[in-house]
Amino acid sequence: MISFEKLKRYNQALNAIIGTLIVAMVLGIGLKITVDYIKVVLRPQNQKIIVAPNPSEPAKRYSKIRLEPPRLVDETLRLFVIPVSQNKLKRPVQLESEALLASSRHYSSHLNNMVIYHHRTQEKDIMLKDRTLITRYAYKKSNQSSYIVFIGTQDDSNQNNQLDERDKLSFFYYNIQSKTLNELRLEHSVQSFQLHEVLRDGQTNTRGLYPNEILIESKSKKGGSVYHILNLETGNHRPLLAPETLNELQKILDLGA
Repeated sequence: MISFEKLKRYNQALNAIIGTLIVAMVLGIGLKITVDYIKVVLRPQNQKIIVAPNPSEPAKRYSKIRLEPPRLVDETLRLFVIPVSQNKLKRPVQLESEALLASSRHYSSHLNNMVIYHHRTQEKDIMLKDRTLITRYAYKKSNQSSYIVFIGTQDDSNQNNQLDERDKLSFFYYNIQSKTLNELRLEHSVQSFQLHEVLRDGQTNTRGLYPNEILIESKSKKGGSVYHILNLETGNHRPLLAPETLNELQKILDLGA
């Protein structure tokens, strides 16, 4: 017969083995999550987005367009946006080269254009006529007008022969009805924008701002941010806080009164 002490030692050994297996499984899962996090969140992204070669050089193709999945932006109008990104070629090819279509995919980057697709009429409009980097965009509806608004640039401001996020970024707004593009250039690069919209009872409502306004954040001279309010219909914009107000706030902080 098995003694009580032997049975006790057997149970202790079994519990130790089970405990070790559980710890190993937890560590394995934790390691996988950590590796996945590094792959997804910390994966370095090449910001050399769109090549803007010197016009004096022979024309070459550096990237090939890539269509992203269509996005329904207005269900009532059956209005879609088809984003256009690009795959950079490993080696540029002459535009007249016979090997032009034999592209070699390297990486996919930010958007360079959009196609506005009206499903009701099957009309398709190319939004941009110039080489453009788009870093962030949104759909905005105001009264009878609809807009695609985005942060981006068409200028190689740092003259490194590419459009990237180190160039000075502007705020653009494209009127879908009139097919017109407008650019708001601020003193410093635009960082973000806020629509201040919420979906309530199936309807989009603007909170705080008027429906035709957008809050834009740009960099300031001394670091930090400056906020502007843009009227999409008139194109007028104003700082959220005037320079005098900012000076008064700094004076209070400096002198305590």
